[in-house]
Amino acid sequence: MSAQPQDLLNELKTKLEAKKLAFEKELALLTAEDSYQDLSRADGNSEDADEAYEDLAHEESQIKLSELNKSLGRVEKALSRLATGDYGKCEVCSAQIDAARLKVYPEASTCIEHAA
Repeated sequence: MSAQPQDLLNELKTKLEAKKLAFEKELALLTAEDSYQDLSRADGNSEDADEAYEDLAHEESQIKLSELNKSLGRVEKALSRLATGDYGKCEVCSAQIDAARLKVYPEASTCIEHAA
């Protein structure tokens, strides 16, 4: 069971759920905006500069998607730890993560000493 006060845990759960929703919305938006997702997109029939721009935009989109997925994964992991009662404990040393750190970064899984 987490040693954090229940009112703090409720506040952090609300923050985590809001972050999760925001990440999911942003992922959906980025995916929809990626021209590579458009199956009707013509391939190879545009100017080289247009193709290069499209390729670059796709690469940037993939990088953003990757980072968003990582962030979403951290939030989902924190929500899971909340559900199991392991939230707020450092995954490295099992010490309680400082409440101030959790308020700023609710998906934190390590104490400040073990933060990479």
